[in-house]
Amino acid sequence: MANFADKYYYKRNGDSFYRAEHYDIVDMFSRRTLPELKIIVKDFHYGPAPQKYNRIQCTVTLVNNGNGIAKYPYLALKMNSPFYMSDLGINGNGATGLRRVVNNKSYMANYSGGADIVIYPKSELDVDNIWGQILDGAEPPDLVIEYLIGADGVGLKKMKLKIKKEQFFE
Repeated sequence: MANFADKYYYKRNGDSFYRAEHYDIVDMFSRRTLPELKIIVKDFHYGPAPQKYNRIQCTVTLVNNGNGIAKYPYLALKMNSPFYMSDLGINGNGATGLRRVVNNKSYMANYSGGADIVIYPKSELDVDNIWGQILDGAEPPDLVIEYLIGADGVGLKKMKLKIKKEQFFE
């Protein structure tokens, strides 16, 4: 802002200046880096389970591809049968990367992070494991996950992810 003359804001353009328009000023002061959240599914395991079944196991991971920190992350998941969320958590001890909450009955599993959990830019957080039980000899279906995802300062997004059955065996 030029305080010595007419008290207007000016913007640099190359080696000269021009008087800034209102939208220029709003843009300069309201810029904020935001998180860009999505989920990925990784660490596939396929093997025998009790009573003539095979089990598929994989990990749901929350990824922040944005340049802002994701504070108070929220994730709600639902998936097609025969897939479900593991009761054993990530490491078999019941612990999950985000706290399980019960607040959206339309989804199979809801997760939330408090002030103690943030997802930094260009990083990821393992949330929980998905299991599926398929009768021995039967071909597994594709895994289809519908989810809601959001964080403080960014709107809630409804998204869908499809994992082809061939990925279970890679």
